[in-house]
Amino acid sequence: LPEGVGRVRLVDATRWKTQGGTGDDVRLHQSYDLATGKMDQVQLTTRYQAESLSHFAMAEGDLMVTDAGYPVPSSVEVTQQSKSFLLQRTTASHLHMEDEDGQTIVLKEQVKGQRSDSLKQLKGWIRLPKSGERTQVRLLCYRLPEEQAKKARDRKAAKLRKKHGRKYNQELVWWASWVLLVTTTDEAVWSGQDLVYLYRARWQIELLFKRIKQCLHLHRLVLKDWG
Repeated sequence: LPEGVGRVRLVDATRWKTQGGTGDDVRLHQSYDLATGKMDQVQLTTRYQAESLSHFAMAEGDLMVTDAGYPVPSSVEVTQQSKSFLLQRTTASHLHMEDEDGQTIVLKEQVKGQRSDSLKQLKGWIRLPKSGERTQVRLLCYRLPEEQAKKARDRKAAKLRKKHGRKYNQELVWWASWVLLVTTTDEAVWSGQDLVYLYRARWQIELLFKRIKQCLHLHRLVLKDWG
């Protein structure tokens, strides 16, 4: 990690069953400290509480690493309020980014000629949901190596065919070749290449969930509602 940075915290949520429940009854929201290899915050909510960084207490300088399940504008706003930083995966269909003049950036036009296994960095503005103000972010557009990209496209196409039949959105298949990361980090501290490399470590929290459920057999909770 770069010298002088704060904690790198991997954040995600998983669904748990309860006895006699539907199979999607509660959510476990968890933060994992990458440097120490330990959970640092855990919160259990009903299934109606969406994934959000607002579930966590953040300290100044923390770098919060999340996947595409978290809404980018609110994640940026929450981290700014706590003087922490964000590294978050997103999708082209869920990201609205503007140029300096307030015009929508058409992302595909910016990256469609990019070669395999390469990184392109864009800067743009997003609008914060509560304050309504705009703030600048970096968007890291990493195109996967061709062999890896083909496997990703094939997986995406198979998943879409299963759900929608032959008439599925080909645009989603095209974007399967890409990893899109939004960040508010200082470019002088975190280069785009370093952040792409760091994001791969997010898999550690997925492994943690797997071990909790399979090794500790905590895949179902005994839950009583006294309300």
